[in-house]
Formats: sequence, C-alpha cells, structure tokens
Amino acid sequence: MNYSFIIPHKNSSFLIKRLLKSIPQQDDIQIIIVDDNSSKKEIEALKNLSKDFVFELYTTNGYTAGGARNTGLKYAKGEWIIFADADDYFEDNLYVKINKYKTSDADIVYFDVTSRYSDTGEHAYRGEHINMLHTKYEETGIDDYLRCCHLAPWGKMIRKSLIEKHKILFEERIAGNDNWFSVNTGIMADKVVVVSDCLYCITVVSGSLTTVLNIERFESKFQSTLKTNEFLRKHHKNRYQISILYFLLGGYQLGIKYFIHVISECIKHKANPFIGFGKLLHPKKAFSNRQNKKVVKDER
Repeated sequence: MNYSFIIPHKNSSFLIKRLLKSIPQQDDIQIIIVDDNSSKKEIEALKNLSKDFVFELYTTNGYTAGGARNTGLKYAKGEWIIFADADDYFEDNLYVKINKYKTSDADIVYFDVTSRYSDTGEHAYRGEHINMLHTKYEETGIDDYLRCCHLAPWGKMIRKSLIEKHKILFEERIAGNDNWFSVNTGIMADKVVVVSDCLYCITVVSGSLTTVLNIERFESKFQSTLKTNEFLRKHHKNRYQISILYFLLGGYQLGIKYFIHVISECIKHKANPFIGFGKLLHPKKAFSNRQNKKVVKDER
C-alpha cells in the first residue's frame, strides 16, 4: 500500500462526500475515516457513502480530531500518510501529484495549498500562511520555514516510518492538537522536499470548529502553543517560535481574570512576548488574522 488518507469526521457526512470524490479510488490508496462521536443520523449517512466509495470506518468517543487521527494512524498501512479534514477537499490531479514523489527519499513532501469559501467557491484566506511559508522557502532555500512553521497536518505527505520511528502522535486537545505533531515530524525528518504543486483546498464554513471560538478552545490553543515553543527552543529553533501576541490580545478581550492567567502562564513557560512584536503597530489586524468570525465569552 502506497498511501493512507486519514480523515477525522464529526457530523459532516454531506461535506465529506465532496472530499471522497476528490480522492481517486486506486488499489494503492487506503482511505480511513475516523468518526468522533457523531449523531446516529450522521453515522448512518456516513455508512451509506460506502455504496459509492471504498473506505474503512472506525469510531472514537469524543477523543477530539487529534485522537481520531491517532486512531487512523493505528490502522494505516500506506508508506505515505496524507491527512485531510472532512470539510476540505483535494485539488484536481491529486494522484498524479503525489505519485511524482512516491519513490522520494524524503520523509516529508510539503505541497502548496489554496482556500475557498465552501458555499460560493470564492477565494478565501485560510491558505495564506502556508503560501507565505512556500514563498519564504523559494526566496531563501531554508526549509525550516516549513519544518517549524507549517502547523497543520494537511498539505503534505509524511512517511509512516518517520512517525513510527519517533513515536509521534497528535495531542488529544479540543483545539491546537496539530501543532505538536506537525513541528515534531518537521524537525525529526532527515530530509524534506518542498514543491509548488497545489494539493489541497482548505474551506471556510461558518459554524465549523475553525470559525467559532470560546474560552475553552482558546486555552487549549494557548497551552499547545506554549508547549510547541518549548520544543522549538529545545531544538535551537528559537526564531521559528509561534507569536503569543494573539493570546495576549485575546486574553485581554476575554476579561481581566483570564488575561492575568495568560500573563502568569507566559512567565511560567518563559514565553518571549517580543516575537512578532511589529504586529503591535496594527493590533486589530494581528488579532483578526488569527481570530475567527465569532468570539464566545463564557465563565472560566
């Protein structure tokens, strides 16, 4: 088996059909869907898709997207692992693009991505950060931009043996569970390849996990960022640390009590507040670039 596609799913049976259509049905492709505690109706709808698509279906019980991906890794048979979110999809000519690198000696192949609004198909904003990393690599030849700053699991092919050798798993957090896995695999990879082929489309859907934020999700992302930055410092990649300005600005917006908590945690973890300091010249833009469409302030 050459490729294992791992897809966490929760109540997105309608959208995952679009994703499955974008993955070719080939003998050397294994498609794994891991459902994370969807409703009974959604589970039935998901099972009905097996009439048109070949895939393996496994379930978890509220272990988050990170836990679902870990379950997928447990059953993956492919030499290469490719992740996707249920509400996204792959660009045309997927099989041709990944087959170019089937025999590569790299541990990770980083592809470019795009982003569209799911309902209109118009260009959206969620691919801009990845596009910027590719541009920096093209300008400098420094692959650490991708190794250390590509914080999502999608848009890349990862050699399964790399994951197994270093026993790398996703954190099972409600948000920010990608950071640790992505940076860990990036740094541990002996060789990476960065290519300009656009592999994956990240969609924007109002009300999805990436467009609604509450204090619990904010805290989860915050703790993930602190842990990831500690890992980067340990491996002498200080310059690639994730800016914590978003959390300082967001913490203030979420109330003085929570803001004090953010400050305390930053001191405890020796977080550098000056990373991305230039963004303070445009604080509203800095926050909105990381923030989602809706902020839900609730009691801590």
